Amino acid sequence: MSPSPPSVQLPPPPLPLPPRVQPRQILFLALRQLFSIKTGAKDLRCIMHLRHGANRLDRSNEFLEESSCIINDIASSNFANMAIEKITDAQHDQNIVYGNNG
Repeated sequence: MSPSPPSVQLPPPPLPLPPRVQPRQILFLALRQLFSIKTGAKDLRCIMHLRHGANRLDRSNEFLEESSCIINDIASSNFANMAIEKITDAQHDQNIVYGNNG
């Protein structure tokens, strides 16, 4: 009788990643907590500052997302190379028109 091969135990599956918390969600939770308390004038000013901060964070996030899309587009395409070629062609044309051979 041949010996049976040793049993191999697979590692447990990785744990799922926790959901990503957006800065807006953190501010929303802070606002909700503030509204659950009896608010005075000082608290209302704080709430207004938090709302203003949330709006600024939203705009910053949108800008960063759009910027990363543009950067990815440039990196994934030959956009940069095409721009360099256009500049080189324009410089060459300018040299021909103005007689610069240098």
